[in-house]
Amino acid sequence: MSPTQARVAVPGSERVPLPEAQPLHPLPPTERLEVTVRVRPKMPLTNLQATGALADVLPQQRAYLTREELAAQCGADPHDIQQVTDFARAHGLVVMHTDPGCREVQLAGTAAEFEAAFGTQLHQYTYPEGTYRGRTGPVTVPAALSDIVQGVFGLDNRPQAQPHFQVRPAPGLGAIVARAVAQAFTPPQLAQLYQFPTGLDGTGQTIAIIELGAGLSRRI
Repeated sequence: MSPTQARVAVPGSERVPLPEAQPLHPLPPTERLEVTVRVRPKMPLTNLQATGALADVLPQQRAYLTREELAAQCGADPHDIQQVTDFARAHGLVVMHTDPGCREVQLAGTAAEFEAAFGTQLHQYTYPEGTYRGRTGPVTVPAALSDIVQGVFGLDNRPQAQPHFQVRPAPGLGAIVARAVAQAFTPPQLAQLYQFPTGLDGTGQTIAIIELGAGLSRRI
């Protein structure tokens, strides 16, 4: 796959600076990054409707797929994974891990290598709440990968979520106070706050963790 062939923007990859953000300087070309490429599924998840897994019925009436069945039906095609890894290596990137079931290819390399691979420019930005590594515009891939690559994650490390505090007047004072405070909670405290049922050990349950910049690298 030639690194110089025609390129196509990855849908949904367009980025603009955060409000009031200003570029400080280009990212040092030798800075090391780790990036995840999301690959298309063999079968669109919407097609699971036909299996009954997503049918509009009560949960206990649905026909659920096992993890292995889901990976077999809706994971990535090995040929697609190979095309992405060939493209990455042609740009000097290291393929750290591939997971067809999760449709992921994890890559490592320098900022300069990723900029060349995905047709973007990385800068360090400053904004009222701190700094972040970011880019503007879309990321691009060779036309041969345009239907295969569905997302490129990790080039930009701007905050992905922020707390939305609600405020109310303090009784009798008229002052504005935060209803939520910046503090951590232990699992038992969270269970009590949300009135989780007791006497359970999680058997038969699936837990999903969404990581928005705190350092978790794998989804459960």
